[in-house]
Amino acid sequence: MTARAGAGRSEHGETLVEILVTVAILGLAATALLGALGTVTSASSLHRHQATAEIAIRDYAEAVRAVGYRDCGAPTTYGAADVGFAPPSGYGSAAPVVEYWDGTSFGPACPQAAATGPQLQRVTLEVHSVDGQDSETVRLTVRSP
Repeated sequence: MTARAGAGRSEHGETLVEILVTVAILGLAATALLGALGTVTSASSLHRHQATAEIAIRDYAEAVRAVGYRDCGAPTTYGAADVGFAPPSGYGSAAPVVEYWDGTSFGPACPQAAATGPQLQRVTLEVHSVDGQDSETVRLTVRSP
């Protein structure tokens, strides 16, 4: 008796349809993974911009608090350069808006020098990224000594 070569092996292979379905499933999985990677990358970039702007606005606010109250007749303001604040690379600061307490509300006009009681200023500061992806704003109330 002679033995046939390969008698123990199956002659069945994968069909073309099975291979195409497998390739399609792998393609969908790869597309989903690449999409998720892109989303994570953009979210990370956005979070980094927000965190940097948040730190910058806090530094700016601390610089204004360190300088303290500035009389409205003084030539200097609460601008970034005037208080010693330098925005981080890729960020800028808007001109601060200063409003003065007139006894009943805050307004843009400087109160009379003879006003009695505490003199208050509400200073609105803004730091923004130059690419426009993020901006942070904070309002401070600065009181005369």
